This record gives sequence, C-alpha cells and structure tokens, in this order.
Amino acid sequence: MTRKITKERLEEFRRFRILLPAALSMLSLLVLAGALYFEQIRSGEKHRHQVSKQSLRQIRIPARRGLIYTADLKLLTENTPAFEVLFFPAEMKKRKQKSSIEYMLSCADTISKAAGVPHGLTYEKIRRHLNMRPGLPLHVLRDLSDAAAARAMEAARSITGAVIQPMERRTYPEKRLACHLIGYTRPGDPRQAPDRKNFFYYLPDDVGVSGLEKACDNINSANNLPGLKGIPGYSLIQVDHLGYARKSLIERIDPVNGNHVILTIDSAMQKTAENLLRGKNGAFVAIDADNGDILAAASSPGYDLGLFAGRISSENYTQLHDDPARPLFNRALQGIYPPGSILKPLIALAFLQEGVDPEKKIDCTGHSEIYGVKIRCASYRRGGHGLLNMHDALKYSCNTYMIEYAKKVGLAPMQQILRAAGLGEKTGICLPESAGIFPSDPLKRRRTRIPWNTYDTALLSIGQGLIGVTPLQAALFCGALANGGKVWQPNIIARTVDSAGQDIWLRKPQIKRKLPVPAEHLQAIADAMLDVVNSGDGSGREGHVPDLKICGKTGSAEHGRRENLKIFAWFIAHARVHGRNIATALVVQDGESGGRTCAPLTAEFFTALKKQLQRPEPTEPEVLL
Repeated sequence: MTRKITKERLEEFRRFRILLPAALSMLSLLVLAGALYFEQIRSGEKHRHQVSKQSLRQIRIPARRGLIYTADLKLLTENTPAFEVLFFPAEMKKRKQKSSIEYMLSCADTISKAAGVPHGLTYEKIRRHLNMRPGLPLHVLRDLSDAAAARAMEAARSITGAVIQPMERRTYPEKRLACHLIGYTRPGDPRQAPDRKNFFYYLPDDVGVSGLEKACDNINSANNLPGLKGIPGYSLIQVDHLGYARKSLIERIDPVNGNHVILTIDSAMQKTAENLLRGKNGAFVAIDADNGDILAAASSPGYDLGLFAGRISSENYTQLHDDPARPLFNRALQGIYPPGSILKPLIALAFLQEGVDPEKKIDCTGHSEIYGVKIRCASYRRGGHGLLNMHDALKYSCNTYMIEYAKKVGLAPMQQILRAAGLGEKTGICLPESAGIFPSDPLKRRRTRIPWNTYDTALLSIGQGLIGVTPLQAALFCGALANGGKVWQPNIIARTVDSAGQDIWLRKPQIKRKLPVPAEHLQAIADAMLDVVNSGDGSGREGHVPDLKICGKTGSAEHGRRENLKIFAWFIAHARVHGRNIATALVVQDGESGGRTCAPLTAEFFTALKKQLQRPEPTEPEVLL
C-alpha cells in the first residue's frame, strides 16, 4: 500500500533541502573566520616579524682598531687609508642572471687590468652572491694604493654600479722593530664569529693572530685588558622581494673604536738591542729591576711586519714559516737554553744558605772527577785557578769550586733557590712563553729511566745538564740579584687609553716571589759580579763601561753531541743608570764564549743607554690628547 505524501510534509522536505546547504555554508564560514582570527590576530605578530626579517637587512660595521705605542710614544701600528672597489648588483642587473654575471665579470676584468691588481672573482662566486646577498655590494678589489685606486676610478667612470670607496688596512710603520712582540692581524672569518647570526651582511674586524695584536685583541679578554678591537656598529636597509635594496632605514649606528695600548718597551733600547743581534741567532732582554717593566725584548733573526700589512701573501708566509732560522720564533720569551755559568750566582746563594764559608778556599786543578769522568774548568789548559774563595770563583767563573761544594750541599738547596728565582715556571707575561726546564729526579727518570745522581748535581752547579731557562727568566732573576731579591711579575703593557685619550687601565707592579736569602748574601754576590766586569781580569771584563758600575756574569753552555757541539754564550748584567736599576740578559747561539761574545755587546747596550736615558720626556701624540 502506497503511503500518501501530504502537502505539509512536502513543504517540510523542501525547507530542509534549503536549510542544510545554508547550515553547511555557515559552518564553513565560521571555520574560515576562526582560522583567519588565529592567523591574523593570534599569530599576526609572528608573521609580521617574519615579514620584517625578510624585508630588513642589518649590516655590520666594524670598529676602528686601536693603536700600539712604545713607552716613549713611538707608533708601532697604524690604520692606513686604502681603497676598495665594490659592485652594487641592483644597478648592474640584466634581464637574465647569466647576462648579469657575465657583465659583472667583464667589468671586473676592465677595472682590474687598469688597476694592475687581480680581482679573484669567478662566475660561481658572483652567482652565489646574487642568490644569497643580491642587495649587498660585491667586493671586487681591496687594499688599493692611491695610484691603483686612481687608475681603477678612471676605468670605472663609465660603469654604472661600480664604486671606489675608502677603507683601512693595518700597517706597521717601524717594519722590523719589536716584530715578535707586536705580532700581526688578518681579517676575521665571519663563519667563526660569535655575532655572525645577528647580521645579514658581515663586515669582519681585523683580528690578532700573534703577539700583542692577539693578546690585546678583545674587550673583556682573559687578561682583563681593554682591547684593541672595539664594538661594531650597524646600518639597516629595506629590500624588495628579490633582495635588492629599496631604502636605508637606519643610515649608520657608529661603532665604538678600539682602545690604544702603550707598552713598557722603550723604542731606543729596543732598537739598540736588535742592532746588537743583527746577523746572529739569539735574544736580548732588558728590564727595570725596580718594577718588572720590560724595556727591550729582542729576538734574532726577525722579520718585516710590513709583509703582514693588510694580508700577507701565501708565498711570503710559507717562506717565513719554512725558513730553518725560524724568524717567526720569539727566542726572548720562548727559547729554552742551558744557562751555563750565569746560574752560578744563584747556586752560590744556595751554598751560603747552607752555611758554606765564602772565605774558605778550594784548590782548582783545572778539572773535577766524578764516577771516573772529568769535568773541565775553563782554566784546565793552564793547570787550574789554584786556591780561590767564593768571590774569586764567581769572578773567574771556576767550575771546580762550584762542583766541589755542590757535591757536599746536594740537590735540594739548589732546587729551592732556583724555584724561588722563578725557574721552571712561566713568568705570567701576557704573550706566549716557555716555562723552561727545572732539574729534578722525576724529570730525569721520565726522560732516561735513570735516577738523579751526583754527576747530575755537579753539572747543575755549573748550569749544565737537565736545566733550561728563557732569556726573560734570566733577566728577571738578574734583576732580583740587583733589587734585594724581588722577582717581579714582568710587565709589557704600561697602560691603555680610550679613543678620547683617557687612561682606562694602568699596570700595578707586582712581586711574584722573593729569594729567601738575607741582604748580606745578596751583597756578597753583587760584589763578586762587580769584579767580574770591573777588576781587569774577570771573565766579563769586556763588558766594562767607564763611569758605570756594571755587575755581570758570563756563561758558556755546551749543547749537543761532540760532533755537533754548540756553544750558547750568555751574559747577564745589572747597573744603575741615571737613577734607573736596569737588568739585562743576552744569549747568542753558536757564540765563542760569554766573555768574548756577549760581554762586549752588553757594554755597547749600556753605553747607548747612558745617552738614551738623558733624553727629554716624550710628548703625547695628538691621538692620545
């Protein structure tokens, strides 16, 4: 039986068919409205930030690097004006990227040929720049001289988008002076920079690679010294959807320039020291014995810092690095040498501390014998020094005297005085240095598997065997012999000033340790060292300077096997010159002896010093006023 559809039900069905699509449409609109609300209102700030990041570009502006001066305000580093060639891709683009790249390469060739400097651009380098940084300038040439920049400017005159602009390059006006102390810089690698992610385009600072350029590089560095490297500035530009610049929003936030460093080094003393070492392998250190200031620290052979101006070529660096004379090595701070007889004043102090009577005499026959092995004295050819006391043993540098008492006293007292003098430990200077070699039974066992014995003690008493010092350490313990026993923390930086010339850091002299001996023992050693130089027959008589009381000690240390034996010639000295207490240490590799090789050179230094310390005080340069 067929069910009858009433008029009312038919009407209800029709309304349902109309309302259902309407309801579905309303639901869809509500969902869409919710999505729009979430995206535009709830997530709007996030999207606006992303859009802003895509259209804004922050460009890093490096700070000007601080300068380095000597104590007498001789300029050792400089920021010299130079020029660079840039291409602005937005002004050089063609319809197709390939055409743009080929056009830029052609323009680079034209300018490079005119300037006489190769550009180094390739198709791939330009393509990568256009894909990654199209809104930023492309570097074509750097470090151009005035003449090269003028030629480049003439060639670029008709090229739209090519710009020649000034820049700065790190230079070294004194060339070789204090090269090992100053060190050098190179442009930083943006990929390793901690602030790289903060900038779209990163113009790096010059960073120190060695020497004081590295040690004083960063603000808040490990040595707590304000740095040569300042705080960068930035500019902000807006770019279009392709990355090309539309307008500059922030023209420039200026960087904070680096601070200037004034050293304790005296330029005249440094120059004298380096001239004395010319043609030799060795080192010379001079300090102020009353505060630890390093007045000169020369290492030879050296090198020309001018090679590192801007960026050193790989050929020049390879030549320096592979040179067997090792010109890049700082012998004054890192060279480790057997001290020979310059150690005898310290050993004599150890004897005095153990109660040795300085007037008791030992008969020197020209050699000592231990375990059947003869250790010669310098007097062996003439049958020995004969009878001599401690004063004369130091004056004539007698090995026999030192060995005979070393056998009685033993190793421990000598170790105590050597440790107090700072041997076997780094001095704490802010530059790379060596600790030297400290004599001990554990060290000998590690090296040879043989325990320490009397023969080792005998060798140590004359500065041979298992012992090594740096020239800086030798100068510091020589200074302690001159100042009442104080071993200073060495200073090479006197102060730092900001770009306005205001002092922001000053050194504070610090005593690192003291020789544990009474004043009368130090005086006895000083009297003997005075006779070494001034008696007329002392081992260091060629170090005599008229009207100057120089106390000194010679040293000649043998090193290596008999068939390849080398002599390290030494001379340490101290004297008061125009009110300043100066201590020095000089070592020359392959020298004849301390008395014949080094004493005369030290005399030249003190002769020059008498004149140099009479000069007037330096005037502050304009940059520091």
